[in-house]
Amino acid sequence: MVISISVKSDVRRAMRSLDAKPAVIQKATMRALNKVSAQVKTQATRTLAKRMGVPAKRVRADLHIQKASPHRLSASVTGTGRSIKLIHFRARQTRPGAAASPWGKRKKFPGTFIADMPSGHRGVFKRKSKASHPIKELYGPGVPKEMAEKAVTKALDEVVKEKFVSLLRHEVGRLTR
Repeated sequence: MVISISVKSDVRRAMRSLDAKPAVIQKATMRALNKVSAQVKTQATRTLAKRMGVPAKRVRADLHIQKASPHRLSASVTGTGRSIKLIHFRARQTRPGAAASPWGKRKKFPGTFIADMPSGHRGVFKRKSKASHPIKELYGPGVPKEMAEKAVTKALDEVVKEKFVSLLRHEVGRLTR
C-alpha cells in the first residue's frame, strides 16, 4: 500500500504576487517544493517514529521523496513497505511469551517466542498448531498505513502550509539578486 502526500503549486498566482520572470518563478517553485518535501519527510519520520514506537531510522527507510523538476512542479513524500516485524519494537522474551512496544505501548504476546533462524534472521514467532512447526512471524504497524492516519496527514499538511510560501519568497529573492 502506497500513500502519497503531494505538494502542488499554482505558478500563475505566484507570478502575479511576486514581481519576477516566469522562468525565475518556475525555478524558485521547484527549489521550494524540494525543500518543503525534505522538511515533510523529516516531520513524518519524527511523527511516525513516536506514534509507532520504533526508531526513526526504521521509519526513514520506508519514506521516499519524489523531487520536483522544472517541467513537473510537484513533489511527493511516499510511505512504502510492509508492516514492521515485531522484533523491531524493543521485543523481549518473558516467561508467558514475548513482550514488545508497538504503537509505543508495552504489550505481552502470550504463547510467542523470540528465535534466531539458521539464516541469521531474528524475530517474534507463534506456533500455528500444537506441533513444533509451522510457525508464523508476528508484525506491528507499517509506515504506509500509519501515514494515512488523519493525525499524521494533518501534521504534515501544516508543515507544508507553514513553510512553502516563505521558502518560495526566499528562493525568488535569491534568484533575482
